[in-house]
Amino acid sequence: MTRHRQGRPFPPPVPKARLDDEQRAVAERLQSAVPGWFVLWSYGQRAFTAYPCWSAPTGLVLTDSDPQRLLRAMNAAQATQATQPADVTEPWRSVIGAPRAWQDTRQ
Repeated sequence: MTRHRQGRPFPPPVPKARLDDEQRAVAERLQSAVPGWFVLWSYGQRAFTAYPCWSAPTGLVLTDSDPQRLLRAMNAAQATQATQPADVTEPWRSVIGAPRAWQDTRQ
């Protein structure tokens, strides 16, 4: 056995414990209940956090310590997004911008 100090052995390793297994399971159930969201339990914040996996407004991240309130907020965010008009005619414009006058857009 290796010693870290003359005459004293290293302390035994501490077993890794899974913290907050129940909350992690709730986060997994929330994620499967509302498709399109990535939900996790934040041990440091002691809260659930949901990230949208769809084209959402920039910065949309929902956090709540109560899973029922988070679920309502997730559904409300999706309903709000569904009522917004989508630009389906030229969705590429938001990514690459409008063509320049010197660019030939014909193919």
